[in-house]
Amino acid sequence: MLHTDTLDLRRVTMPSRDRAREAAHLLAGITGESSATLALPAATIGARHAPNELRRDGPEHYLTLRAALSAWAARTGTAALMADQAPTRTGQYLDALRSRAAIATSEWRVDARPATRVVPVAGLAPLRHLGAAGSRALAVNSHFFLFDPRELDAPTAAFGDPVGLLAYAGRIVSPPILPRAALVHAGGRWRVTHLGLADLLIDLPGGLTVDAGDPRAARVRYRGDGLPDTEWSCAVEACLQGAHVSVLRDGGGVRLPHGALAIAFDAELPSGVRAALETGARVRYRLRHLPDLRAALQGGPLLLRDGDVAVDAESFRRERFETLGSSDPTAPLVFPADADRTRAARVGIGVRGDGSLVVIAVEGRSSLSRREGNATSGCTLLELAEVLRDHGAVDALNLDGGGSAQVFHGSDAVLGSSDTRGDPNASFDRPVPVAVLARP
Repeated sequence: MLHTDTLDLRRVTMPSRDRAREAAHLLAGITGESSATLALPAATIGARHAPNELRRDGPEHYLTLRAALSAWAARTGTAALMADQAPTRTGQYLDALRSRAAIATSEWRVDARPATRVVPVAGLAPLRHLGAAGSRALAVNSHFFLFDPRELDAPTAAFGDPVGLLAYAGRIVSPPILPRAALVHAGGRWRVTHLGLADLLIDLPGGLTVDAGDPRAARVRYRGDGLPDTEWSCAVEACLQGAHVSVLRDGGGVRLPHGALAIAFDAELPSGVRAALETGARVRYRLRHLPDLRAALQGGPLLLRDGDVAVDAESFRRERFETLGSSDPTAPLVFPADADRTRAARVGIGVRGDGSLVVIAVEGRSSLSRREGNATSGCTLLELAEVLRDHGAVDALNLDGGGSAQVFHGSDAVLGSSDTRGDPNASFDRPVPVAVLARP
């Protein structure tokens, strides 16, 4: 437990080669597939227009992996690269990436034929790497992120992409899509609210603004909204991942990753807007009721509202955490949607009556205490809400827990990960995309 008045959000990353190797290791442990790593410069994991053909412009001008895989999937109908079908140019392209890190690949067989799963790897790092000698700050994980192979089924989905609203230094780097609980700093104070697409304004380069809550100018969709990709026809469609357009496709039908959104335009884009998007220009996000937003993080479900426990069966439907048994699930797909049955490592954050913050981290299975002979089994979401209330929180929300729940003081683990990777006596640092730095 930590009371704090100072909270900083930080997007974390580590060297691309290590990032790719770690992602491949995790994917292998989850899927049971043999894994290897490929390489790509981190700078190229941005946005470009997906071309009609895979191409290479020269040693310093590689096409982005996201665009390349999207182009491949558009032609073949699958993100799997069949080893005996890949065109020579595709093979040459992938070979050229082997020394430039940020792809995780898994080898397996489809109908007795060898195939390769290629997964882009976004920025992520173990929290231990953030520790500075003498620092008083505690580093705590926060965001859900794409992790399970089922969350990586779209060709441009990147392992480690954060899911939900993320803002720091006054800039939104990942927009709110699903109407989930968020902690925001605006007007000089922290507060907990719900934010989603209806609150979002998108400023495209060239002076064009899209109101995500108003379908008259442009239609905005996301993964899990019940609209099949193939039935979404338009003049042109842009897939937004973070602050970039990863795919721009005439006619629509972009295969959306979890956590991304698409804007469909029924008329052709102005030439200046299209040219800017094709060359990787950033988009700018704004929240209509929070013009002075300075920082924000999004998790869910909501745990406390005005001092009362708010998490119940309805919470999961309202915030789109229907992950088990739903016909149209949304990430995180492995999140058990119950308030009082599943016990796990948890992280929650709340705002107290005086405006200060309280962070609660609850240890789960197979972490530091277990090796000292004092095993814990975590807590339920209902128990987490009650603990936050007992420590003065009035409004509170859940953050990413399970194997991702970690707290570090410098390079020392205060609460270690319950990620065992198949070894019940081990505890592995799990790399995460976003850290909350809290100073007591």
